[in-house]
Parts: sequence; structure tokens; C-alpha cells
Amino acid sequence: MIFHDEEMDYWGAFRKLIVSFAVGILLGLVSVSASAEYNSRKLGEAAGAYLNAVDMILQLQESKCGYLFKKKTYSFDRTVKEVLSYLRPNDQKELQAFLDGEEFRKGQEDNKRTIQESLRSLGGREGYDEKTICGMILSNTAMVHEYAKQKWEYAKSHYTK
Repeated sequence: MIFHDEEMDYWGAFRKLIVSFAVGILLGLVSVSASAEYNSRKLGEAAGAYLNAVDMILQLQESKCGYLFKKKTYSFDRTVKEVLSYLRPNDQKELQAFLDGEEFRKGQEDNKRTIQESLRSLGGREGYDEKTICGMILSNTAMVHEYAKQKWEYAKSHYTK
């Protein structure tokens, strides 16, 4: 085995962190083909992954690692407004209903719980100091966020016409 047992706790916690992003991204965005037509499904998949990534960053900002975000600020509301501006009216209603619903609130709770579990796992049995823990979590979260943002940018430019 490549990792020691204590390292498995770290990767197990991050598996949860990345699973919610990976599912949405892999289902419809890996084999994206160029199109000049509006594509509600592909826009929705990219928007969902992007919104989830922004929420994960915000959950990290609210944690004890929040000090890492001195200069960079994220706004879920601003991100939602951006996403909505690229959707047609029916899709806007569908997104807003989803954001107001229980499934989305559960997703936010899962994001928060994942961050907390990662912090505990790395600090507890792993024994890493806070700066190391926060750096590791931020690095992973930032990579997922950047990937989701790139997919959203691609979807905006290819599927909103």
C-alpha cells in the first residue's frame, strides 16, 4: 500500500470533498462537444458544479482556515446572479426552485460537514499543525473550484446561444 493508515483518513475525508464535484463534472462535462445552440442540460451541469464549488470555498472561509482568504472574497449570491443571467426564464425558475429546496440545503450541510471532518481528521490522528491542515484543504478545494469554474466558462461560451 502506498499510504500509511493515518494518511488514509486524510484521503478518505477528501474523497467526500471531491465526490460531489466529480459526479456533476464527469456526467456531462468531460465529453463536451462544441455547439452553437442553447443547451439547458449542459449549462445546468456546469452551473451546478460551479455553484457547489463556490459553496465549498465559502464553507472553508467560515472555518478556522478563513484567515487564508484575506484578499480573495467569494459571494454565492453574486455567483447565482451570474449563472441566472445566462439561463433562459424556465431554467432560471428551475434553478431558483432548486436553490430554495431541501436538497440544496442538504448539499450545503454536507459541504460544511466535509470541511469539518477534514479539519478534525488531519488535526486529530494525523497530528498536522493548523497551517498545514488549512493549506492542504485549501489546495484541494481551490483545484476543484478552478476546474468547475473553467467548465462553467466553457458552458457559457458554447451553450448559451
